[in-house]
Amino acid sequence: MKSSTVLILAMATMAASHAAANDFKLEYRVERTEAAALSLDQCADIVRKEAAEAGYTQSVDRHPGQLVTVTGGPSGGGSSFIVHCIAVDGKTVSVVQAIDYRGRGATAKRFADRVHAALTKAGR
Repeated sequence: MKSSTVLILAMATMAASHAAANDFKLEYRVERTEAAALSLDQCADIVRKEAAEAGYTQSVDRHPGQLVTVTGGPSGGGSSFIVHCIAVDGKTVSVVQAIDYRGRGATAKRFADRVHAALTKAGR
């Protein structure tokens, strides 16, 4: 999980430098779903599909049975996302973070809402 930690710290550092200019927006969603309804792999696949449909680049880091992290954003920059799909006590916890660092907060909100809705729907 070291690469995930480094990525999170890098994103936080980058975002913090823009926060002073009041351009920084963070959208955050958390959901707990029964693992029988939404596995780690299904969670990651849904995030990747939503990112691809939004035209975002993406990267996946897997720790089987524990964690899948999907990161990315638009190729032109301006925002990024990180989604953790975490196995905890028979549940899949999805943590969606969409970060906008160019003052277009609506873009981050739309993406976070889109991914959260898709994960919630799949977990029903």
